[in-house]
Amino acid sequence: PLTRANAAGNSAQFSASMVTDKKISKDDFAALLSSLGVKETDQQGLISAFDTNSDNTISHDEILKALSQTSQNNGPLSQSILSLMDKNGNNDGQVSAQEFANISTRIY
Repeated sequence: PLTRANAAGNSAQFSASMVTDKKISKDDFAALLSSLGVKETDQQGLISAFDTNSDNTISHDEILKALSQTSQNNGPLSQSILSLMDKNGNNDGQVSAQEFANISTRIY
């Protein structure tokens, strides 16, 4: 199961202070996206899509909702997330269970 301890182990470059009350700041989320190879020009769209209540933080629930959309529709957010997952995997045009788990863990 995914826990803060093993998530932190997989994302050692991010300090524990980045996640408070199961939320990540907009700036720290941008840094995470950068580390995943998301271009700066694409970051704001993803941040806005994840931050559905516009409080400049991304909550655990917002992350789960955004990730769940990838299996429910074929919209721009879903395509961006799926592309990011595959880009950070084997880049074969499909997202495997392992690629989904890897990106979900990094985001969490």
